[in-house]
Formats: sequence, C-alpha cells, structure tokens
Amino acid sequence: MPDIAFSHPSQLLLYAILGVVCALVGAIYPKIFYGFRDRIFKPLPIPAWLKPALGGLILGTIAMVFPQALGMGYGYIQEAINGTHTIGFLLAFAGIKIIATSLTISSGGSGGVFGPSLVIGGALGAAFGQAAVDLMPGIAPSPVACIMVGMCGFFAGVAKVPFASVIMVMELTGSYGLLVPSLLVATIAYLMLPLTVRLYENQVGSRSDSPAHLGSFAVDILNHIRVKDYWTPEPDEVHIVRESDTLAELVDMASDTEQDLFPVTDRDGRLTGELTLDDIRRALLTDVPKELVVARDLQRPPIGPLQPDDDLAAAARMLANRRTGSVIVCDEPEGGRVLGVFGRRDLMVAYSREMDRLKTEDGAEIPSGDEPF
Repeated sequence: MPDIAFSHPSQLLLYAILGVVCALVGAIYPKIFYGFRDRIFKPLPIPAWLKPALGGLILGTIAMVFPQALGMGYGYIQEAINGTHTIGFLLAFAGIKIIATSLTISSGGSGGVFGPSLVIGGALGAAFGQAAVDLMPGIAPSPVACIMVGMCGFFAGVAKVPFASVIMVMELTGSYGLLVPSLLVATIAYLMLPLTVRLYENQVGSRSDSPAHLGSFAVDILNHIRVKDYWTPEPDEVHIVRESDTLAELVDMASDTEQDLFPVTDRDGRLTGELTLDDIRRALLTDVPKELVVARDLQRPPIGPLQPDDDLAAAARMLANRRTGSVIVCDEPEGGRVLGVFGRRDLMVAYSREMDRLKTEDGAEIPSGDEPF
C-alpha cells in the first residue's frame, strides 16, 4: 500500500457517489448468490455431492475464457493498486467474481464470502477511481484511495456491518488516513440497502435479537428504564395494613385478595414495615387469640422500598432477593407514603414494552432466512 490519506473535503462528493455505486452493485450480489442456490442448484434432481462438482465444472468453463475468475483475486487488486488494469477489465472482473463466488458456495462447495466481497469492492473502487481521474483530473481522489474505500463500502452494505467493515479494512491494509471517506461510503452503502438485502441470511436484525448479547442487552435496558416509565401508582387498589390492625382483620383481608405483600403504615400513613402471606400464616399457628395480635407485632423492616425514579435494574435486584413476587413503592426512601406495589409481572411488562419500542425505532424486523442449503 502506498502512503495515502484524505485531505481534501471537496472530494467527499465523489466518495459519496462511490457509496451509491457500492450500494447498487451490492443489491445485485446477494440476489445472484442466493438465486444460484435456490433456483438452480437446490431444485436439481441429482445427489448433493454432485452439485459442487457441477458448480466447479461451470466455473472451470468460465475460466477457460476469463482465467481471473479462479483464485482469491487479491493479486489482481494489487495490480490495480499499481495501475496495470483498465476500467473495462475491472468491471468485468467484479462481475465475474460475483458469479464465481456464487457458483462455488451456492452449489454447496467450501469457501467464504468475506475475501471475495473485498475483492469485488476493490475492483469497483478501482474502476470508479480511474473514471473519476479521467473525467475530473484535478478534483478526483487517487484510484488507490478509491480501492480501499470501495472495499469498506461494498462489504459494509452487503454484510450490514458498517463499522466492522471499516475497522477490518483499515487493519488489513494499514490505510488509516482514509478513515473519513471510508466511514462516509460505508454509511451510504449500508443505509441505501434495505435490511432484507444481506449476504448473511441468518443475521439478526439488531443486538436486541441476538441470543449472544441477550444478557448484556437486558442489563442495559433495565439500567435505562425508570419504574415510573411503565408503571402507574395505584394506592387505592393496594391493600395497606395499619399497625393497629388485628390478626383477625389481616386474615379477612388476605382471604379476599391475590396480593402477597402488604405495606404496614402508621397513623400518619407512612411506611413502617411490611407483611407477607407467610407471616400471617405463621401467626395463625400460635395459640394467642387473633384479637390480641396486631400488625405491629408481625411486621418486618421493608425491603427497599422502591421510588418511581429508580431504574428497573434496582427493582430486579430487590425482587431477586426475596420470596414474594413484589416490592413496595414509596414517594420517599424512608418513611414515605405508599404509592403501590411493583411485582415481577410489572418488571416483565416494562421490559417487553421497551423492547417493542426499540424495535419500532430500529425499523421492521429482519425476516428469518431460508434453511441452509
């Protein structure tokens, strides 16, 4: 690689056009790649082990006329960097590599798509760079720069990885001076191609859909959602116990509700403790008359409580450390007034709604691809 760098902002318009070119060719590449598999090789009524042989036979026939179809193609990109190929050859080479890659892999043969994608993008960039120099010699960037940027842009569009594509090409070639145009071209190619046009058909739509990132993504979501975002205080619908309530009154109340956690308040309505159904059941096993036992005797210090401004991660930690499925929500950290009870179901509903909101903002979900050939 020669020592090249981006230094003229006026060239960004031409780089943007290169991004459009990468997107247009990128829209064709997956269609040919999977079209060969689904419309040619998959329907063939021959044994599966013969299909790669047939793909190789067709590719070999093409190589009789255009031998550059064989091999990885990196050498021809190096020759393009040295300026030894014409625009016509470079365009033909890019087209033939798309067909050659499709014949090899879509027939069931062994291989990858990363290397060929870089070669195709490099050939497109070289052809574009030479054409730009011929038409606008005083403004156009170096064809070598277009080769590197074309590699980034083309793979970014077809693989749906704009940042990873730029980082990998920069690392492979050492062309760090082209970071700005590479990001521009990669972004344009990525945004122009719809989510359904992609080279990796089983690629998930976003990090929220990835099983590998589910744990970390869930923590990120819980840390950024407040209790009040998806939970409405309903103090009138929560059974609140007064410290002076007798065990008999507690039994009557507990038998008429599905609530498993009861806030205990003083005469001013401020939280002093909590009771669970298990606490009431254990009190019934004693020989003390129900009328002599009051809630103050049975209550325990409350866990938390939560406040509406707390994040869901705090709520999840409180719920994880207790047997009941709820935690009390108050307007103040200590001795506050009870606003309601927040349960595990509320936590799941809030998480689900936030996931739906994020997916709506990201756009339509990517449909699942066909089963592998």
